[in-house]
Amino acid sequence: MRANRLKLNTDKTQFIWLGTPHQLSKFVCNTFTVGGIAIQVSTKAMCLSVLLDSALTFAPHVHRLSGRSFYHLQQMMIVRKSPTQEAAKTMVHAFVTIHIDYCNSILYGTSAAHIRPLQNVLNAAIHALLHWLPVQPHDTTSHHADVCATHFTNFAQSCTTLQ
Repeated sequence: MRANRLKLNTDKTQFIWLGTPHQLSKFVCNTFTVGGIAIQVSTKAMCLSVLLDSALTFAPHVHRLSGRSFYHLQQMMIVRKSPTQEAAKTMVHAFVTIHIDYCNSILYGTSAAHIRPLQNVLNAAIHALLHWLPVQPHDTTSHHADVCATHFTNFAQSCTTLQ
């Protein structure tokens, strides 16, 4: 690296061993040296805004993503009387569904327990959007259910739901 005038940035360098828990238990190396610089081996590493864990369960990534999404939904609910229905859809799409859609193909094949928090976020996003629906007090329950089902269908078409 020195011949090419490159320098390792220790603040941004992460190293992670990937494998099954049984395989990872065999390693006792916590640090190793590259170009005279000691690098810590970690259990998590960030790559392109995706949090990877050693066993590739993506549980930390889903936990982080669902937490951030719920935070944004809570912030939107605080100001729910101000924006219009269209602005609310745009905010949910901008702050929630885009982040869930980003790199969601890496979650293919993960367990349902790891996908469920993201499905809960999408359900909460739909619930938040229902607060912006213009439903009159004299509407019947069946009409309200029809409006909710229609809005759910429109929202589901605008984002990719994880099953």
